[in-house]
Amino acid sequence: MAIKYKIQFIVGAVLIVYSITGWTSAVISKATQQQVSQVSTALKSASSCCSSLANLQYQPLEANKTTDIVIDSGSPVFEFDTGKSYLAAYKLPVNQRSMQIKLYSKAGKTVYSPSVLLLDSEFRITRILADEDFIYRPAWGFKTDSIDGTFRIDRSQPGNPYNEMYLVVFTTAEQMQGQTTLVHPAKAFAKARYNQPPDIPDPIALHSPTGHIELMVEEEGNSFYEKKPYIPKFYTPSAVQSVVKQPISSHQVQPETQHYFEQAINKALQQGDVSKALNYVEEAERVGIKNIRQYFIERVQPKK
Repeated sequence: MAIKYKIQFIVGAVLIVYSITGWTSAVISKATQQQVSQVSTALKSASSCCSSLANLQYQPLEANKTTDIVIDSGSPVFEFDTGKSYLAAYKLPVNQRSMQIKLYSKAGKTVYSPSVLLLDSEFRITRILADEDFIYRPAWGFKTDSIDGTFRIDRSQPGNPYNEMYLVVFTTAEQMQGQTTLVHPAKAFAKARYNQPPDIPDPIALHSPTGHIELMVEEEGNSFYEKKPYIPKFYTPSAVQSVVKQPISSHQVQPETQHYFEQAINKALQQGDVSKALNYVEEAERVGIKNIRQYFIERVQPKK
């Protein structure tokens, strides 16, 4: 069968399935509303699993694999400051090259609108990915409608305690109040054939506390990316407070951390890479090492 007819067959089959399930109207059925209402009620009455993010049970993620995640009423619950949420928690691969992570939250009559927390080895939040980092993409081929996001995990500095090590998928109370308008399969079918899409309403997926997610971890093979400087985006305590009710314990720089940065600066200077050494200085200052710039200056100024 030619590729053109294969695509037509796939799109047509998807259209038939949607038609059979009655998903051809913008009207949200009472059954769907009741389903979301029931899981929302169950979430409100559920107890938080843990007193802090450090106490979550993190499942290992493997590089170059896709993890299928079902977030349902049996999933762990955590009391974020943005609202209580069912979640999925994972430990990222450690001894790998830098990675790209793709997240697909599959959309049907309902969808889990995702947010993602990334944490370092000591469970300090390094990044918060929210609505602006995820976008709805219509179904294509065998891929269903989904809310998608892609982000990178840097591994250019093995052993750095500030490398991102943990990942938490959750949703917020505000996100759960929303909905996502999908592209009607008939319109997608018409566009695939370069025809005028029919004038019919698009289906709507209600945002739900539960959902179905695919998480793909792809190790980078291009050495070009390995040369990018490591500049993690640290959130201020006030920003962290806005997401996590019980954030990580107050930040105190450990002697091992300061020693790590001093050694890294020395090594960069020995290699004649002043720019890289300065990157270490800036990174160290962001994590609270106050005298690291003076340490750097003392090693680059001419000896008397």
